[in-house]
Amino acid sequence: MRLGTLVFPSSTGAYYKDSFNASWNMLRTRQVKEQVIRSPIRFHDLRHTYASHLASSGKVDIYTLKKLMGHKSISLTERYSHLIDGHLRKSTEVLDGLY
Repeated sequence: MRLGTLVFPSSTGAYYKDSFNASWNMLRTRQVKEQVIRSPIRFHDLRHTYASHLASSGKVDIYTLKKLMGHKSISLTERYSHLIDGHLRKSTEVLDGLY
């Protein structure tokens, strides 16, 4: 996916703001009403969850994560580094079992 590509384009490839916003807001309201969650999630929360899962998997390094997230600066991506570090720490414990 190239940068600037729409995440949810219409069938013609155009941006349809009103339709997406209406659907998203209806979903958020319903989640709270049906007590699925306490407060409505933001679309950005999904992006953060995506990055967190990749980082904590231990299979994606911080520079790849930076590129996937479209961050211009590594400092933005470093907020996920504690998740990567935890996995690395567990990986080094393998040595304890070898000797």
